[in-house]
Amino acid sequence: MNISYISYTQLVTYLRCGRWYQFKYVDKIALPIPSGIVLGRAVHAGIETNYKHKLETGEDLPIDSLLDAYNDSFEETALEVDVWELPKEREKDLGYKLLKAYHPKISKTVKPILVEEEEWINDPELKLNVIVKKDVETEDSIIDIKTISRLPETIPFDYELQLAMYSLYTGKRKVQLHALGKKHLKAKVLHKEFNDEELSSFREVLKQAVRGIRAGVFLPTGVNHKWACAFCEYGKLGLCEFWREK
Repeated sequence: MNISYISYTQLVTYLRCGRWYQFKYVDKIALPIPSGIVLGRAVHAGIETNYKHKLETGEDLPIDSLLDAYNDSFEETALEVDVWELPKEREKDLGYKLLKAYHPKISKTVKPILVEEEEWINDPELKLNVIVKKDVETEDSIIDIKTISRLPETIPFDYELQLAMYSLYTGKRKVQLHALGKKHLKAKVLHKEFNDEELSSFREVLKQAVRGIRAGVFLPTGVNHKWACAFCEYGKLGLCEFWREK
C-alpha cells in the first residue's frame, strides 16, 4: 500500500502490532475513546495554555488559569466517553493534583520558543513526509509532555522512539520528557541527548517499518503471547483471530 506520510503514533502502532496498525489505519475501524485519554488531553491543555502565554509574555500564568483550561478540556472530551475506568469526578481530581505538582516545580524552568507546532518534513529517501508534533521547543531542546501511570527512572522506549524521531528531523539532539505520574501524583523531567549511532539506529527502524507497511506486511504480535494483546481493544471486540485473553 502507498503511504505519503507517517507520524510517531503510526510508527509505534506498527511496531507494537502489525494487525493493530491494519485495523486502525488501513481498515479505519474507529474505537471508543478510553477515559484515560480524557485526563491526558486535559492536563496537556492546561500546560499548553501556560506555555502559550509564556511564549507571548515571558511569564507563567497562575495555577488557577491552568486549572480552568484543564476543566474546560476535560468536560468537553468527557462527552465522548461511554465507560469510565474510574468514577468521572475521581479521574478529574487526579488532573487537578497533577497540575499542582507540575506547575510550581517545572514550568518556571522552561523558556519556550515554540508551543504545539506540527511540521510536515519531507524525507526524499523514504519518499514521504514525517509528521513532527512538538509540544514545546526551547533554544536547545525538544520537550514532550506525558501523563503516565508511574514515574520512570529513564525515558521509556516508546517515548524515546518518539523523541528520536523529533530529534532526527529537527536536528536538536537534546530532548526532555516531562512526565506526570498518576500513581504518586508527582512530576519530573527526564533528559536525554541522542548521539549519531542512536539516531542512525532509529532511522533504520523507521525505514524498515515504512517498507513493511508499503508491502502490506501486517503481522500480529500476539500469536501465542497473551501479554502482547493486553493493550488491544480490537481483540476485545472480537475483530482479531489472533487475540489472546488468557
